[in-house]
Amino acid sequence: MGLWAGLRGKVEIRMIELPSLKGNPLRDPYKREAVVYIPPGHERGKRALPVIIALAGFLGKSSSFLNTDPFGKNLIEQADALITKGIPPFILAIPDGFTRYGGSQYRNSSATGRYEDMVVKDFVVWIQKTYPVTRKFGLMGKSSGGYGALMLGMKHPEIFSAIACHSGDLYFQWCYLREFPQAAAVLARYGSVQKFLALIWKKKKPSSGDITALNAAAMSACYSPNPKSKLGFDLPFDLQTAQLREDIWKKWLTHDPVSMISKHAGALRKMNLLYLDCGNQDEYFLHFGARIFTEKLKALRIAHVYEEFPDGHRNTAYRYSESLPRLAKALRS
Repeated sequence: MGLWAGLRGKVEIRMIELPSLKGNPLRDPYKREAVVYIPPGHERGKRALPVIIALAGFLGKSSSFLNTDPFGKNLIEQADALITKGIPPFILAIPDGFTRYGGSQYRNSSATGRYEDMVVKDFVVWIQKTYPVTRKFGLMGKSSGGYGALMLGMKHPEIFSAIACHSGDLYFQWCYLREFPQAAAVLARYGSVQKFLALIWKKKKPSSGDITALNAAAMSACYSPNPKSKLGFDLPFDLQTAQLREDIWKKWLTHDPVSMISKHAGALRKMNLLYLDCGNQDEYFLHFGARIFTEKLKALRIAHVYEEFPDGHRNTAYRYSESLPRLAKALRS
């Protein structure tokens, strides 16, 4: 019997060692939980299956995908139901990219640690050594996880041949820039960024402004790390005036998938699947970024699927039932 009543497949929660995270600057653990779903009839030792790696969003861990929803199915439950109904089976594997700042964007950074290496070197290798798998890997994620799926897919087409990005961080001018004044105001109330980062996890219930400030700090650690700074990173705005620091902001933009697409067009053309979706009422205006990104895909004649749906950014796990069958089919190709 599975973890939930009626689950046909098996869920394993394993504590694994991730060498790339050893000695990370935030002293976050390098031994972490990994969640693996094995479909029914494919216990260890059975025939090899392709793998879909799922990446959690900001403030999410591997176990976030196990959260139950009284109104629908979580990722594991959807995968199980779809495979039971006949889509090609696959192993679903979920690493933990959480940091003391709330997330890593699955990037290598001197301010947080080597989270890109954690996925493409440590986690992929661990899966290959532990389970009977083919060489075909898919990658999916939501929000920051969607960003990670696109970014890692573009940079590592030798590993990933199918990508699904749900409401991913795209076009930084809209999804981040508008929040900088609020982040600056919140950080000013704490007196310094250091005090804010020391106190945020002691709160029983952080405010929405606290989360905005934390997100700004976390993204700065990912997109503009600076080993010479006391913080280990540079904020893209001035704390006193909230004025944009153009030199730092330019660094951020180089990591925007909208900016990366031209350099990595060849990798994207190799994909068996490039799938994106976003709610047309997204609170972070990510649907505009998705539209910009897909227009660039069209201009470069890169095959893709893009879908918009009538919803916002939160509580859209039901959309995984749209990407999972496509990923499964693409990985069987």
